[in-house]
Amino acid sequence: MGIIRRQASINTILTYLGFGIGFVNVILLYPRLLTKEEFGLTRLFIELGDISTGIILFGVPSVIIRFYPYYKKNKDKDLLFFSLLFCSITMVICLSIIFLFRNEIIDRYCNGSILFAKYYYLVFLLIIFNVFLFVFNHFAIANEKTIIGMIGQQLLNRLFPMILLLLVLLKLIDFNVFIYLFAFNGFVQLLVLLIYMKQNGLLVFNTKISLTSKKYFTQIVTYGLSIYVVLVVEILAQSIQVLTISHIHGIGNTAVYTVSSYIAQIIQIPQRSIGVIALPIIAKSWVENDFENINTVYKKSSLNLTVFGMFLFLIINVNMESIFHIVGQGYRDGIHVCMLMSFAYIIDLSYGLNNEIISTSKYWRFNSMTHIFLLFLLIPTNYFFIKQFGIIGAAYSLILSLLIYNTWRMLFLYKKHKLFPFSKINLIIIVYGIGLLLLIRYIFSKFTFEGDNTYIIYHFLFIIVKSIIVLLFYLLPIYFFKVSEDFNGMADSIIRRIRDYI
Repeated sequence: MGIIRRQASINTILTYLGFGIGFVNVILLYPRLLTKEEFGLTRLFIELGDISTGIILFGVPSVIIRFYPYYKKNKDKDLLFFSLLFCSITMVICLSIIFLFRNEIIDRYCNGSILFAKYYYLVFLLIIFNVFLFVFNHFAIANEKTIIGMIGQQLLNRLFPMILLLLVLLKLIDFNVFIYLFAFNGFVQLLVLLIYMKQNGLLVFNTKISLTSKKYFTQIVTYGLSIYVVLVVEILAQSIQVLTISHIHGIGNTAVYTVSSYIAQIIQIPQRSIGVIALPIIAKSWVENDFENINTVYKKSSLNLTVFGMFLFLIINVNMESIFHIVGQGYRDGIHVCMLMSFAYIIDLSYGLNNEIISTSKYWRFNSMTHIFLLFLLIPTNYFFIKQFGIIGAAYSLILSLLIYNTWRMLFLYKKHKLFPFSKINLIIIVYGIGLLLLIRYIFSKFTFEGDNTYIIYHFLFIIVKSIIVLLFYLLPIYFFKVSEDFNGMADSIIRRIRDYI
């Protein structure tokens, strides 16, 4: 976990900074500067762009991660070129379908939204930039260059829209100009990534088919098809709530759900930081049959993700009312949605990096099977719960689906390799965290401030005070009882740097 810990520290900082910028965007700027429909349109564009990108990529990013060690070992350099060529062909096909079925897509999924129809073709730009960004970024990750991708994904991805929103605030541009420039967000990230890769000698294009490609062609195609199913299902699983809400309740409610979902997804920060770094390391361990290292990564990932995830879970849920008061009264329907979704993500984190382990192993077909199963769970449960209970139904569906999905995968890994992520300390952390949450919420329930923005300063102060309490009564016991070796290592490193700086 040494390499993972070092890079995870940097990536986690970048991710937190990115979410900080995103927090300002989603919580403060979007709701105040755009109408609900305009805000919902930006989210809908992103979700449709992500779904189309997953379909176009056809599993290529995962193929790059899975087979790059073989290309590197044989010093062959044609993987990047043929990956780009294949994705360019599938992209032309997909964009043609989106063009031809424009009216059907608008009527079926967006209730004929005039706003969506007006800017429909901007989705094309989002898709084109996303496809090339994914391919180049995963090639950089395969070369263990993860930080530049995180800079683009976590910082630039949010900083560029922030600049645009500030221009709207200053009345230098209107929504029409904003949405057109918004479509070029991926281009900014792609440009920075390409410059970095060029400087580091990663942009090498060999158009001749290598011996490695010929040798592993059948495996690459089979694996790519399997992972293609996985990626499409993952993207659909992440986007199905937005599409269902837009279809049943309109894009205005999509904005409310987006705010709730964004806040809850902060809990996934540690998983994203650790997972992207661990992926090539786990893949290499499978190639070398280093099962001991895989076992170590699995167990530690479960513990560390539970520790960090529960901390973020507490920060969010003790401050829930204050956060939504700052967002605005029109978004308060999302409070309980956010609470339940944050609980769903804690469930997901506690199971560790089972996805990374299974997807890079010889059991990757099982990975496809479980992802299809997850989609079959999400689609009907989302439709039923959202139709019956409104947007909070998306949270009910997510909790149920993730619990069943992760438990099945955990039992599979235990049966095949006797891998089991949990220990007593995991349960203790979760129980202690929930108990601390209930206690803090009970104490501060005596101090509530209702009304307009006159009292917004009190909510900011409450957020600071409650967060300090969580820091003292959650993180300090974790540190002093040495619950996690990696957490203590990161904490000690931060403390040393602070002392050196002082």
